[in-house]
Amino acid sequence: MENQDFQFLSSWVHQILDQVDDQLPQEAKTALLRGCAQAHYQWANMDQVIAPYRGNLAGFLTFLNGTWGWKVNYDAGRGIITADENKSECVCPLVRGGAVKNQPLLCSCSEGFAVRMFGGVTGKPVQARVLRSIMKGDPSCVYEVQILPDDL
Repeated sequence: MENQDFQFLSSWVHQILDQVDDQLPQEAKTALLRGCAQAHYQWANMDQVIAPYRGNLAGFLTFLNGTWGWKVNYDAGRGIITADENKSECVCPLVRGGAVKNQPLLCSCSEGFAVRMFGGVTGKPVQARVLRSIMKGDPSCVYEVQILPDDL
């Protein structure tokens, strides 16, 4: 991509994120960005990544700890996973590629990614929220994922 095209892309993404942030109520902003996670999820071929772990949460958590270097804890009694990416930089491709800087709203996209990922592994509905975020000045990104009963 030529530098001029990249500058346009970066400016456009920042403008839309600023407009969303300025004009929508918090619940709508969060829902919109969580939905955008599908693009990152597909780009990262996550269905293939999680396929060997469907129905095997313990195996997937071991994978996250060992292969991705995450620090993951699971409270099975409460159905709560706390996942620390254990990285000192944001892993969002838009940020890593330099297209986006300082847009904490993007963290809602990470929540949507976590819902797809952990929901795909467990086969159950899940909720996710960002507890800490590099975009918000924290040393790493940490998520809380709640595995919900099937009947919700």
